[in-house]
Amino acid sequence: MRKIALILGMAAVALILGGFGSWHVYQRHLSSELKRTLKAASDPNATEADIHSYLRSARLQMRTQKDREVDAEFETAVRLAEYSSETSSRVLNEQFESTGPRSDSTVEIGRLLDQRISYLQAHRPVPKELQDRIDSLLDDSKRENEFWREESKSAEEAAAQAKKLFVEVRAELGMPPLKS
Repeated sequence: MRKIALILGMAAVALILGGFGSWHVYQRHLSSELKRTLKAASDPNATEADIHSYLRSARLQMRTQKDREVDAEFETAVRLAEYSSETSSRVLNEQFESTGPRSDSTVEIGRLLDQRISYLQAHRPVPKELQDRIDSLLDDSKRENEFWREESKSAEEAAAQAKKLFVEVRAELGMPPLKS
């Protein structure tokens, strides 16, 4: 009787451990539905609207822990790529506007510098208010240029991180990396 109870107990433990082991293995695989959806979203010809549509579908197809991890990585890559694109566009627009027709601050700096030159050519001291205004406008211009340099750097870093994540996700999906 003890022998049968011992055998039944060991069989129950084996079933529990086997069930846990198979559940753990199941959680570490990528489901085929999600894999198909993310492959479609990873297509270089997919539009932004297509990608967001695929991401909405992917949220409904997640079954395993691996699904959640890969989906989160893909969504992060998409957000970084969008941030990089939007920031790069803003930086380019700002650069275009600052090199296009002269901005008000550029015109004012030019006018104030002309006044300063006229004082210097007349061998008169430059009024402190004039010099302070010139310095202030030049400092503002330097700060603005530094801001746009930082924005550009941030966009480049986001693009690099997005590219790295896309490579990792494509590898998880069994796809080759995109050509640069």
